[in-house]
Amino acid sequence: MATTPTAPTVSLAVPAQGQVADRAPASAGRVTTVASAAVIFIGLTVLTGWVTGIEALKSIVPGLIVMIPNTASGFLLAGVSLWLMRREQPARGGALAARVCAAIVLALGMLTFLERVFGLDFGIDLLLFPQQVRDYPYLPPGQMASNSTVCFSLAGAALLLLHAEPRTSPHWREALATMGLAIASVALLGYSYGAQSLYTFDAAAGMALFTALGFACLHTGILFARPRRGRVTLIASPDATASFIRRLLAATILVPVAAGWVYIQMRHLDVLSRAGGIALLMAVTITVLIAVALTSGRALRTAHLEREVLLERERELRAVAEQAQAEAETANHAKSNFLATMSHELRTPLNAIIGYASLMSEGVTGPLTEAQQQQLDRVRVSAQHLLSLIDQILGLSRLEAGKDQVALRDVHLPWLVQETTVIAEPLFLKRQIRFVVDPPPPIMLKTDPDRVRQILLNLIGNAVKFSDDGEIRLRVVHDRERGTARFEVSDAGIGIAPEHMEKIFEPFWQVEMNTTRRHQGAGLGLSVSRRLARLLRGDLTVTSTPGAGSTFVLELPA
Repeated sequence: MATTPTAPTVSLAVPAQGQVADRAPASAGRVTTVASAAVIFIGLTVLTGWVTGIEALKSIVPGLIVMIPNTASGFLLAGVSLWLMRREQPARGGALAARVCAAIVLALGMLTFLERVFGLDFGIDLLLFPQQVRDYPYLPPGQMASNSTVCFSLAGAALLLLHAEPRTSPHWREALATMGLAIASVALLGYSYGAQSLYTFDAAAGMALFTALGFACLHTGILFARPRRGRVTLIASPDATASFIRRLLAATILVPVAAGWVYIQMRHLDVLSRAGGIALLMAVTITVLIAVALTSGRALRTAHLEREVLLERERELRAVAEQAQAEAETANHAKSNFLATMSHELRTPLNAIIGYASLMSEGVTGPLTEAQQQQLDRVRVSAQHLLSLIDQILGLSRLEAGKDQVALRDVHLPWLVQETTVIAEPLFLKRQIRFVVDPPPPIMLKTDPDRVRQILLNLIGNAVKFSDDGEIRLRVVHDRERGTARFEVSDAGIGIAPEHMEKIFEPFWQVEMNTTRRHQGAGLGLSVSRRLARLLRGDLTVTSTPGAGSTFVLELPA
């Protein structure tokens, strides 16, 4: 029998925006881990400085503003909160601890901000190392600067929003973290350029260099905490757009900062005039930006050419697939015609053989010896088996071609089971197997009784074939909640291995595939039965234990 060619499957779908984001590199996720560890390190280092009295641990460079204990404690709590939430699915206890730390950070920032703005005193400024704090000229003693209070408030709120995702939008968290990073960046620029006004907003207090570094790490870690969600995917994704943005961001941030620092140093050394320095600054900036634009443009052009190659390949594959599909349809049509013709040509002589064998067996042509009777019985059984195989192959062909139809009508379930039982009884003759039928529920089904009977007879015949003793049971259950009727055919036969559960429903496949198998058949009964079940808007499934039997379940809408 000819086999139907299978058309190749072509799948060149363009990934959606969320799918591109899911491919964010692992390095983007590690940013948060490194940032949270850095923030914890800064907090612990400064607290150690306050405990030991080492000035360098409080301010990095002697003579600069020192970080007060409250600020160091806030960094320690914020770093712990970010560390516990660095993964998408934190442990339940860790998530609770992270929320508590974030809430304390938010409260610390807000309360200190209110103290600065309205001159209040909540008694929190001198909780740690009060005598040592009073030795410094910062007023009020132990109270962090205004820009630090704003950064802590933004960080605490962003961390709490991080715990609330994905129920809330990530854009609010990103906005808060971006504002905090901007404030810290302004302070760092002030230290780089020697512009005190950029990090000192209060008369007697300012943001320490250690503090500005800590806030830059903290807010960067919050931004990259979820690299697969929000606008940060525009930077973290591995596609050409993100690569272009990363290059452009690096250029727009580093080049002006570096050029500005060089300009200031040259001005201090009187190497350039003010106008000459500005002109040189602009020239360097423009040159670098042009170089970045050209490099990024080349990368984009390469990506565009690769995309054109992929599109051309896709068109070629689609043409091949369409040609293969047409050839498959032609071959399938030829196969159907062949089966229809051959089934007719084979059924006619087979019916004649079965008829003449029956007449001879009944003695119409004269008496027969016992040996002749046995031989005629074998001829008749073999012819009927061959006729059954032809019917199964023809039925499968009709199902594959979509030409088989069902005729739905109201059927009394007990009558359908009784009719099936009567037809199935000869299958158990000369076998040491009991056939047990549980009384079915007295309901009406709207189905095709001939198709249902065909499926049940296939299942019962299959159970008889693979059982040597025991019993075969037919049971019908009416599931009112699901609105289905479930026919269960159970046996105590050889069972089916787990890896063969789905293969048994494939055409021409049998558990015993070798040439010495004990059981006859073409392996079409279960395949045809499942297709018929689905044609009736139901399904055919199986559960089995090797060596202990199987249960086939036909579920149909009631």
